[in-house]
Amino acid sequence: MSFLDELTSKLTDAKTIASQKTQALTQNVKIQNIVLKEKRKRDDLLKSLGSVYYEKYRDDIDIEFQELVSQIKLCDETIQSYTVENSLKTDQCASCGKFIEKGLSFCPHCGQKLNQSEEVVQVSNQEMTSSAIDTFESIEVAEEVNQAFCTNCGATLADGALFCVECGSKV
Repeated sequence: MSFLDELTSKLTDAKTIASQKTQALTQNVKIQNIVLKEKRKRDDLLKSLGSVYYEKYRDDIDIEFQELVSQIKLCDETIQSYTVENSLKTDQCASCGKFIEKGLSFCPHCGQKLNQSEEVVQVSNQEMTSSAIDTFESIEVAEEVNQAFCTNCGATLADGALFCVECGSKV
């Protein structure tokens, strides 16, 4: 029995040591998390301070900050140019928030009917006939490359589309 008592004693000691190390480690992690949270809070406050200072003094800036301000203005111009370029090509679905191609009738991600602010153009019978021929030819070409089509209206479906962009049917 002394062997079992000795083994039990050693296991109890090991458990106590492991428990103490775990507590110390947990305490260190808690402290590191608090420090990290405070550093992030400080960084956010510095960003806010910098933003307020920039907005207030950007036109009358000290010489030591001119390089930073010119870089910020360049970034603003780049952001503006990309925003204008991308806004011409995409819309954002009001229902699911995903960016989609402009001019679609329905969102390909959620099927929501999209508001069309564009004017409806009257098409003559001859234009409709040539358009139908073009559509038929594009269907033949698309079938050769295994393109998917809406079973409701026959529109070509984009890869991964969950809904038809023409009629809104689930695919």
